[in-house]
Amino acid sequence: MGGPETGGPGTGIYRSIPRRIPLAPRRARRPIPPREPPGAPPVRPVMLAGRLIRWFAVAIRSGLRLLSDRRAGPLTPERIGVRMRQAFEQVGGPAVKIGQQLAIRVDMLPFALCQELSRLTDRVAPFPFPQAIPRIERAIGGPIGSVFAAIDPAPIGAASMACVYKGVLLTGEAVAIKVQRPAVAEQFACDILAFEWITLALEGLTFVRPGFFRFVRDEIRMLFSEELDFRTEARYQSLFRRVAERDRLQWVTCPALYARYSDAQVLVGEFIDAPSCAEILGVLDSAGGREVLAGMRIDPETVAERISYLALWGRYETLFFHGDPHASNLLILPDSRICLLDFGACAALSRWTNRMSLRTLACMVQNRPSEATDAILTSLSPLPNTDIDAIRRDMEGAFWIFLFNLRNPHAAWFERTSAGLWADMMAVIRTHGVPATPETLRMFRATLLYDTLSARLKPDMSLEQTARYIKSAVPRVARRLRRVHLRTRSPLSRSTAAALKLSRAISDGRIVLLRLEALYAFVLGFYHVIGVSLRMLLRLALLAAVMAGIGFLLEPWRDGADGAGGAGGADLLLWGAPAVLAVGWLLRHRLREPDPRTLVSADRAG
Repeated sequence: MGGPETGGPGTGIYRSIPRRIPLAPRRARRPIPPREPPGAPPVRPVMLAGRLIRWFAVAIRSGLRLLSDRRAGPLTPERIGVRMRQAFEQVGGPAVKIGQQLAIRVDMLPFALCQELSRLTDRVAPFPFPQAIPRIERAIGGPIGSVFAAIDPAPIGAASMACVYKGVLLTGEAVAIKVQRPAVAEQFACDILAFEWITLALEGLTFVRPGFFRFVRDEIRMLFSEELDFRTEARYQSLFRRVAERDRLQWVTCPALYARYSDAQVLVGEFIDAPSCAEILGVLDSAGGREVLAGMRIDPETVAERISYLALWGRYETLFFHGDPHASNLLILPDSRICLLDFGACAALSRWTNRMSLRTLACMVQNRPSEATDAILTSLSPLPNTDIDAIRRDMEGAFWIFLFNLRNPHAAWFERTSAGLWADMMAVIRTHGVPATPETLRMFRATLLYDTLSARLKPDMSLEQTARYIKSAVPRVARRLRRVHLRTRSPLSRSTAAALKLSRAISDGRIVLLRLEALYAFVLGFYHVIGVSLRMLLRLALLAAVMAGIGFLLEPWRDGADGAGGAGGADLLLWGAPAVLAVGWLLRHRLREPDPRTLVSADRAG
């Protein structure tokens, strides 16, 4: 019997056997980039020195211009706002973002000054397109030709933070590519440091009170971390699109995102070619504008009603609201549909604040300014130790003025917006030192922008649209909250709900306690006056009795003095000396006795 066949490799039993070919990816796998920790990047001393020199040079130049304006006449908030806007535009770059953030702080600065700062245009020269290529390739994980069929090197928009380019994918979809500017993070950090040093100098030189800009500095640092991370904007944009589809709002949308081609510095989304609301307003104000819009299948009245509904829906039925809905961020599509852009300035309000805001709106619709004022005060609680009656009186007066203008058929369109109402509200908050959160201020500004656009598109806008929304939204929101409560029903959620109810009860009770304290001080003061009067009467009666007793005891001496011819001197000594002693004793006790109202004021100050 022969043995096994032997031979070299590849012959007989030793030969190659077919194997499965491993699947090869079409392109290299992109590693997941680590998330950068929040905070400012390291700053180069040369860049910091350059930005500081520019900031201080512009600040000195603006101060000299204000002194020149002061010689010509009194400085008004509008004039100061013009000089500040020009200063931020001259500094340029991220300084424009700082000026736009100051425009929101109507609780600190006059409304006219904030209105002037809101006109800051965030338009700067674009950076060279070759600097954007490495960032785009890093985001897509390969060469540009592996994803894009074409990219226009001329940007369609250039701002201080990024440039936007139009491109076409290999699959044929038109996209908008938002690329962050090179070294913008370092430049932003330099501008924040310069702004902090200038504001600290203003506080140190007592131009403003110490700590006046403390919260503004904190908010700008928070804005720094939000604006530089495009992933936050992408999350808000995707969530908005999902919530609009959930509520079946077919007339509102936002561009779809291509998350696989986006990262923290590049954002790729659907390109929508449509006129902005600013262009629609320009056409509407021109001759024959309505005919032009009718040919584009755009009805201004329908757009106005939908913008008003969008403001209410975004505030009360979504997890967040768009904080910067100006005319350029709203695109108007055919059939009067709306597309929102730029979700980099979004914010969220607590459920309690939303509830009180909805209650305020309902009271305004029902002509109940007093209850609307109470709802606003409750949402702003806990309130500082101030005169609540004065705050309520000023706020209620602002509500009445707004309602009178809204129901006046001869009022101009700008008088029918909420601009005057929010301006008066912020003036009250600023005067009485009531704190307001940045989210609340963003909500005020967003509401003002929405109302202004609606009133310009439809000057006869009324509260009927708001009333219809409240009638439909209240049961819908209640059903949604009930479903959420049933899904999250657990001992932990019940304890959390109890804690929230307790905190709300404490916030509501603080207002009641402040009123009771004022009532207690009044009653205590009234009781003090009555008690002092009664004690004085008792002491006078006691002294009268003592004097009568002294007179009775000295009666024999008086009879002897009468016989000696000294009746007048005896009477004076008998009744005058006790009377002087009585008055002195009363004054001594009155000056030593403290006033209970003073004690209450001292306890409140402590």
